[in-house]
Amino acid sequence: MKYAYLYAILIILVVAIGCGKGPDTVTSTPTADSGTGAQQTQQTAQTTQTAAVSYELSSEEEAKATQFEQAKKTMISTPYKIMQVGDVYVFGLGIKNVMPKEGNFRVALHFKEAKTTGGVATLIEGTEDDAMITWLGKNRFGIEKIGSGQEKVLPLIVEVKPTIGPGENTIPGSYVFDVMVEYESTPQFWDTYQENTLTIKVKE
Repeated sequence: MKYAYLYAILIILVVAIGCGKGPDTVTSTPTADSGTGAQQTQQTAQTTQTAAVSYELSSEEEAKATQFEQAKKTMISTPYKIMQVGDVYVFGLGIKNVMPKEGNFRVALHFKEAKTTGGVATLIEGTEDDAMITWLGKNRFGIEKIGSGQEKVLPLIVEVKPTIGPGENTIPGSYVFDVMVEYESTPQFWDTYQENTLTIKVKE
């Protein structure tokens, strides 16, 4: 009986130890979860960085570019725009052919001037024509054939660059460009059709 009693106690201990160990389980570790989150964050950041800048003319700007004022043959949809360094905006340049016949038209862009804003406006020193015209460098204008009495809207792309000249950073102020439309009066001879002014106000 004594040995039987000890044997029974031994059996109970073995069973108890076995139950205490518990079944083997497979669990996901915090490291794996955090790795997935980091990967998703990285993918989101890459998507944001690689998102292409749109150079398409919006329907709103296109519509405004054909709302010609009295005696206007050309117009810019939004002739004054507040922007920041790095911003890109596509304006609409509307052209209406008031000639009695079909004609050829082209666009010429020139930097006019830059002035400070607030208080007494003064000319901004250090601007260079070649540097400023790069703000409009995405445009690829060609010769546009427009029928008599017809209208056409061209995209006018502006990108506010970080510099205004060699070693000169862009500062807050109003930067003015001449947008000139010319027409072919005789073969290979161009006259001014109408001139518009585009003002970009760069804010802090």
